[in-house]
Amino acid sequence: MAALVVKMCGIAVKWPMSRLEVSLFGTFQVKLDDVSITNFRSVNTQGLLVYLMLQAERPFSRDTLATLFWPDVPDSTAKKNLRQTLYQLRQLLNDSDEPPQPFLLVSRQNIQWNPESNYSLDVQLFLADLARGDLETAVEFYIGELLPGFTCDSLEFENWLRQERERLHRLALAALDDLTERQITQADFVAAQAAARRQLALEPWREAAHRQLMRALALAGDRSAALAQFELCQQVLDEELGAPPERETMNLAAQIEAGAFGLDDAALIAGQYELGEPIGQGAMGTVYRGRDRVTGQPVAIKMLDRSRVAGNPELVERFRREGKALRQLAHPNIVQLLATDEKEGHHYLVMELVEGGDLLGFLHDTPQPPLNDVLSIALDLSDALARAHRLNILHRDIKPANVLLDGNGRPKLTDFGIARLGEESTLTQHGGVLGSVAYLSPEACRGEPLDERSDIWAFGLLLYEMLAGERPFAKPTSAATLMAILQEPTPDIRAVRHDLPPPLTDLLAQMLHKDKNQRFASVRQGGAVVEAMLNGTPVEPANPASPSVLYSSLASATAQPTSQRAASVPQAEERQAQLVLLNKVQQFWVEGVLRQTLNEGTLIEIGLETMPDAVANPWEGIVRQPQMSAPLTQPIEAVFARYGRSLLILGEPGSGKTVMLLKLASHLLAQARQDVQMPIPVVFNLSSWAKKSQPLDRWLVDELNEKYLIPKAMGQAWVEANQLLLLLDGLDEVVGSKQAECVRAINNFRQAYGLIPVALCCRTRVYQAIDLPVKLNGAVVLKPLTVDQTDSYLDGIGEQVTGLHGVIREDAMLQEIVRSPLMLQVMSRAFRQEDSSASLRTETLAAPDAQRKEVLLDTIFHNYVQQMVRELAATSPFHWQQARSWLVWLAQKMSEQGQSVFLLESLQPSWLSGRPYRWSYLILTRMLLGGFIGLILWVIGLTAPQIGVAAHSNSSLLMAARLDVNIVWIDLIASLGFNLFYGFVVGGIDIFFFERRSQKGTGLQISQWDWPRKAVMATAVALVVAVQLWLFGEETQMFILQTTAEPFFFVLLSHFAFGQSYENDIGTVEALRWSWQASLRGILPALVIGGVFGLVIWRLMGTGVSLLQGVILLGMPIALLVVLLFGLNNRYVETKARPNQGIWLSGKNGLVWGGAIGLFLALVTFLERLILQWWDVPMGGLFGVYAGIIAALIAGLAFGGFNVISHVCLRLLLRASDQIPRRFTLFLNQSARHVLLHRVGSGYIFVHQFLQDHLAAQER
Repeated sequence: MAALVVKMCGIAVKWPMSRLEVSLFGTFQVKLDDVSITNFRSVNTQGLLVYLMLQAERPFSRDTLATLFWPDVPDSTAKKNLRQTLYQLRQLLNDSDEPPQPFLLVSRQNIQWNPESNYSLDVQLFLADLARGDLETAVEFYIGELLPGFTCDSLEFENWLRQERERLHRLALAALDDLTERQITQADFVAAQAAARRQLALEPWREAAHRQLMRALALAGDRSAALAQFELCQQVLDEELGAPPERETMNLAAQIEAGAFGLDDAALIAGQYELGEPIGQGAMGTVYRGRDRVTGQPVAIKMLDRSRVAGNPELVERFRREGKALRQLAHPNIVQLLATDEKEGHHYLVMELVEGGDLLGFLHDTPQPPLNDVLSIALDLSDALARAHRLNILHRDIKPANVLLDGNGRPKLTDFGIARLGEESTLTQHGGVLGSVAYLSPEACRGEPLDERSDIWAFGLLLYEMLAGERPFAKPTSAATLMAILQEPTPDIRAVRHDLPPPLTDLLAQMLHKDKNQRFASVRQGGAVVEAMLNGTPVEPANPASPSVLYSSLASATAQPTSQRAASVPQAEERQAQLVLLNKVQQFWVEGVLRQTLNEGTLIEIGLETMPDAVANPWEGIVRQPQMSAPLTQPIEAVFARYGRSLLILGEPGSGKTVMLLKLASHLLAQARQDVQMPIPVVFNLSSWAKKSQPLDRWLVDELNEKYLIPKAMGQAWVEANQLLLLLDGLDEVVGSKQAECVRAINNFRQAYGLIPVALCCRTRVYQAIDLPVKLNGAVVLKPLTVDQTDSYLDGIGEQVTGLHGVIREDAMLQEIVRSPLMLQVMSRAFRQEDSSASLRTETLAAPDAQRKEVLLDTIFHNYVQQMVRELAATSPFHWQQARSWLVWLAQKMSEQGQSVFLLESLQPSWLSGRPYRWSYLILTRMLLGGFIGLILWVIGLTAPQIGVAAHSNSSLLMAARLDVNIVWIDLIASLGFNLFYGFVVGGIDIFFFERRSQKGTGLQISQWDWPRKAVMATAVALVVAVQLWLFGEETQMFILQTTAEPFFFVLLSHFAFGQSYENDIGTVEALRWSWQASLRGILPALVIGGVFGLVIWRLMGTGVSLLQGVILLGMPIALLVVLLFGLNNRYVETKARPNQGIWLSGKNGLVWGGAIGLFLALVTFLERLILQWWDVPMGGLFGVYAGIIAALIAGLAFGGFNVISHVCLRLLLRASDQIPRRFTLFLNQSARHVLLHRVGSGYIFVHQFLQDHLAAQER
């Protein structure tokens, strides 16, 4: 134990200092003075320690920590929990505020880990060794992932931990990669093989590591092992990724097989690059031409020799920094790093060879290049810088000499020698100046901290130089240049170039603003302006970023547990999840709705027109915007990009808003598949928002979970990391009183998550009636069809609609109606017979003029439905009148439930018409549950004689004697009868509670009533059993056991089998996963329930074992069952394309998991009985069978079985009331084939909201 010595009043006082050692890699270990600490009272105590230690340089407010670890409780409770947790942590660490350095610095406001205290943390040691370049020592610390499997109740903490885990994992892989290359270069092939194998242990599909191992084996002379490694590489890539090896790997294998790769290659740079003649000289060394021995391609090799290093050690750090930056960057406009090496004191960077010279030479030869060439170079460089900034890398030395040009004139950014990577410290002391003086930003000249806006300044200077042929602030000396940048106004480019378009001069003025807060927050904004000028599209005014929203979130992203910035390249697991969501959106909406819509008729091009006064643009009042409407000729994806991916789409009913939104979705989905950094386009329908009226971010997470089956934790992480692109439809389908509130929720969301792209659809009149504009950048309205378009469409169909065409030409109101694409298509299907076309006009002429349009629309949809259901009836077993009635019911129920997509598994008792059917459902399902419980108790009764318990009542014995039947069957009938009655009582209790919620109209929101309901349920069952016992005068031991077990089984199974209201009584169990966190929550109920059962059975048995032994051994199977029930949690399945698949999966899980848990509990009970019965194998086996049957029944019912039973009961009642057909799925599929519904994944929607509204207004 160390000691701290201080002088007090002239006397030296010595305090012992405890030594704390914490390991987070692999397994969580804490040692205080070499003694392990294991008695952490909660995972939050461990989480608090980890969170503070990994960010020891930061103080955290108590409010921040309380909200982080206890997000779902009131503030006062969260702070109380924090105080208790902090107290427990300090007790464990023997920590105090006395003179020895405390581990925790605690004040009234803040809590911080003391970085000066006597502790060691393996993560910090790992990072410190990496920073020193001591790779061998660093990788020894990384013995496994950061806290694998660690979970707590805080989603935000888990997101932060996941990001830290992934960051450290990538750093470890990069270190092992560098170490392997270094060892190959140093001819230490055995060590190189070990390092490569460690990489493959972390990521078996890491192809670069396979190549390194092949090279190390071949260079060591083991050619057969190298070729065997190649075969293993092929196998792993095929199994893990379904892909063949890269060309580089194939070429390397061919070289090894041909014997062209051996010990003589050890002198190559990085094992495969030949050093050629010098081709350039830079500040950090010499650049050589080289050749790749594997591919034969020329390369550039930058070498830093020992003579330069000796007098300037900082140069080595700059050299390594450039390699580290380039290793993270992969972009066509950034010079690609191929390898790094260090050999005999020489440091090497192997990069792609760019042979077109640099921009400095180009500008010397062409002082003022053509404008289009300048814009093309600027666009490519803005894209490259955006890539670097997204990875939190600042270049900090942008200038023409650092822009290389390839043979096609394409620019490539190079020289990242002084780049800032993430939050690493600068190479110089605080206040030092880095970068070429002429391109320094004002804040860099002052030695202030730099961010992306400093690169934007330098980029602006470079663009100015390309346009003007001279540098601004050019002075004869460096000191004079610095003073000019700080004190002189930025030169106006218009004084030199009068021919430049205003958007370009405005762009330059904003990039070169002396106040960095007035520049763009992102280089992408400037790139968008350049791209618009290149494409000849209208240029939106350049908008300065709000530092409080855009920049603050970017600058603090790495310091916060939850990032508010766009994520960098997603890792393999996250990318796989993104592809799952992309596939679902593609399948559900593009294939399921858009393709069907486009295949149903001739494609009609819809025109667009701007509507600038429809939105509350955040820059209104700062930048003057045109307020006049104007037609647009670009496709919807170009319009969306023009408005900064923030667009409102308006239109009349049936004008094609949803189709336009899905066209945009189709284009964005294709982009997202190609660009892993692009946010994921997801279609959401706002009609369900009104049911909960919650903040939009929470609603999005719920919708991702309910509609797309994405786990809530993952959905929350995507929202917070700006990884979603929201395509919101159906604002007009929100209940009228809630529409303004919904817009307010969208605006609040935009304020908090302004970087998330949004497209919103709504009917024009509905939106205009909402007295609150949405905060989006722009709005467009869909133009109605022209007469030429309608004529062309009808002419394309042919003679079938000749009569309809004539009627339309003669009726002005019909001409107005068919300007809607939907109505044109509906009418062309509904009136293909001459007599029906004529009746369309004659039947509606008698209506008053004010009502005629409404009558016409009603007639059109009536005929359409009649026509479609008759076609449906002709090809299916359903009568057309029944089919129409079922469709009317479906439309009415979907409107009542606020659903835009109908899922068979989403059917709930609330869909039943009338209280008698709803009550019948509750009584029926609860009685069925009682029947199963009766069966379970009957099985328990079979074991009674074997344990010496009186199982049969006098009444049962007398009845068996009179009827001359086995007493076992009498007991079965009695058990089933009594428990069916108990189920009837429980059903009545649920009727009371469900009706109260239904009358209050709160439905799902009264979750606090759930446990009181179950308590009443248990008490009622116990009282009924007690009354039964008293009335019949039966006091057998079995009746005592039954009185104990009955309430338990009803409450436990009802917890898993039923919901809390008519709206959520039936769930699904689509897949199960184990949760240690949930299982821990089940330990207390398991101990109580298992202990009570063990005590009762021990008392009834009267065995010779002690009370403690009896309670533990007899109650153990029950306790284990309860823990298993709590620990197995429902999770999503990746794809669900079959109707009612959720119910089928529930049934499957009930059978599989019920059987598995039954077998497990049978084995446990068998072993327990062997101990109690002194190794009586037959008795142990008998009890094992009984326990297995009981556990299988309980688990099977809890994990999906009763969900299936409840769903079947509901379907039977719906069928009995003639609300659905017997073959409901077939009917829905047939309706989709006949253009009444659209199939959306595993669900269905009406082909248009108009049709749903029309049917919902009809009588059945």
